Amino acid sequence: MDLPPPQNTDSHFITRSVEFILRFGRPFSKTGFSKMLPEHVDLLSRAAAIIAIVAAVIQAVAAVVIARLTGKLERVTERYANSTDAAVRASQEHFEREWRPDLRIADVQVVGVGQVFLRIANLAKPPALIKQLKIGTGGRSEQGVAPQDIEIFPFVLLVTGGQVQDQSKIERELGIYRQKHNPPPIPLRRSPWEANLNVALVYDSAGIETQTEWLDFNAEFMDNIVTSLNRIDYPKQ
Repeated sequence: MDLPPPQNTDSHFITRSVEFILRFGRPFSKTGFSKMLPEHVDLLSRAAAIIAIVAAVIQAVAAVVIARLTGKLERVTERYANSTDAAVRASQEHFEREWRPDLRIADVQVVGVGQVFLRIANLAKPPALIKQLKIGTGGRSEQGVAPQDIEIFPFVLLVTGGQVQDQSKIERELGIYRQKHNPPPIPLRRSPWEANLNVALVYDSAGIETQTEWLDFNAEFMDNIVTSLNRIDYPKQ
């Protein structure tokens, strides 16, 4: 049976090629393709070209898909790496903040007749060993003005991590400071003295020696005894 006349569509060429091979493939295996009609050779050539084009298109589409998937994977990996780095940094900062020395003079107050107490808070985890008490005058910590006429006194106290200690008396050191910088007449004649004073503590914690921030307050003396004391609270900016 004769094959129908060729049509000018690629799908028809492929169909014709398959039908041709199925019908005449066995005789060709014996006689070879040398006796094929030119029409059949052209049909097979065009079918092979179309198959090659389709394969190339599939390969190109696959390459585009792989490239897009690779890009998405890179972005996901980058986001994961960034989130992991941020978590590590946050954990490290939290650890350093907890173990960084942080001792503070929370308050100073007069109790009873002439007794002056410091309220000391250790906000860090490691204990703090206080070694010295510093007393100065004329400083304004809020404005960065350093105290003058600083005197240093031995002051040994251990404050464990997270503890608040409010039994540290400093009236003796304040009396010595007044006696040195504005001594009352001798014999004592009820000599008043008023001054803006500053106190700070030097301490060791986590292997680091450091100093607390200065605490500013106004003190009134009668002779060498503190009679009144008011902490200086600066207005918030």
